[in-house]
Amino acid sequence: MPKLLPDHFAAHRQRRWEPIPEAVLLSEMPAIAEWLEQRLRDAHNEILFENYIFAGGDWPRRVVRILCDKAAAGVEVYITLDALGSRSFPGAWAAELRAAGARLHWYHHLQTKGLEKRLRRSHRRIIVVDGEWAAVGGFAIADDWLTGVPGTVPYREMLFACRGHLAEQGRQVFFVIAPSRFRRRARRHPSPPIPCGGVSAVS
Repeated sequence: MPKLLPDHFAAHRQRRWEPIPEAVLLSEMPAIAEWLEQRLRDAHNEILFENYIFAGGDWPRRVVRILCDKAAAGVEVYITLDALGSRSFPGAWAAELRAAGARLHWYHHLQTKGLEKRLRRSHRRIIVVDGEWAAVGGFAIADDWLTGVPGTVPYREMLFACRGHLAEQGRQVFFVIAPSRFRRRARRHPSPPIPCGGVSAVS
């Protein structure tokens, strides 16, 4: 009998299913913004924050203020922004974040040296809080996303977030393209035990 699936597909069938104790799926930017801000405010130990677009504006300024406050309070804040997608990120905000103790990394500044590598961009949107909550989606940190360009409606984006083992995997993914100094300084904080629920995902 011929094989129904190539070997590289068959390997995926052997992956185990991971329980997701709690999950959130949001599809409107106001709800996404509210959820993200609350998770950031609730952080006790560590915030990992990566986005392709982080622009100047009222809502982004509010997010920066939360990140600065958490870093100043002793939370380890790591931020990775794409240097092209977030090119309008105000330099004064970068200085404020660093002064508060946050660690900011620009992914691939455009320059002629190593141009082929520098043209690679990171469109990832990842937020991990305390190794307990991980969120991904298409959201950007920009007023255009939240309130819409004048005369248009806001973007309709998606956010999926979960707790459990997949949140720790999200933490590992964040550090894949982070600079080595981030990886050396970051330490794992134990998360409180979470009871298992009825949602599962492939690991």
